[in-house]
Amino acid sequence: MKSSHLRRLGAATALATLAACGDKSSEPLVPGLAEGVFAAGVTSVAGSAVATTPSVKVTTAKGTPLAGIAVTFAVQSGGGSITGGTPTTDALGIATVGSWTLGATAGVNTLVANTSNLPAVTFTATGIAGPAARTVGTTAPRTTAINRSPLTTQPVVQVQDVTANAVSTSTAS
Repeated sequence: MKSSHLRRLGAATALATLAACGDKSSEPLVPGLAEGVFAAGVTSVAGSAVATTPSVKVTTAKGTPLAGIAVTFAVQSGGGSITGGTPTTDALGIATVGSWTLGATAGVNTLVANTSNLPAVTFTATGIAGPAARTVGTTAPRTTAINRSPLTTQPVVQVQDVTANAVSTSTAS
């Protein structure tokens, strides 16, 4: 065989090998999926930061991670705040918000992440009351009373945390 035939044969073999290996270079590198990376059932004391910060993984439709994609996180409900709300994805396709502090009122908080015209990813965490910090009178007794008779309206107090959330269990004395 002539050397030109050998070169063509070598080039054809190389192309066939690349095709057989499933070369992904022809896959369009556009965002096809954004999914949340966050534990379910997250709770934290109202007004404090969640222990695990939410992340979004952005991939192509075939699952290839995409680096350098902008993700925008925003508090949707419950109050609170975030830091680092506009990260970009790393080499693994993951973007993580800097921190997420829940609103001061106990209840459901939501955070949304948006990227590249894909459906928004929603994260949910529940703010719970912190430790007992004070008692507050919620029902005052009448201002007049008959001597040695029970009060017609009994006083009622509520145990609250530092942000005025009712504490459901407390050992008050």
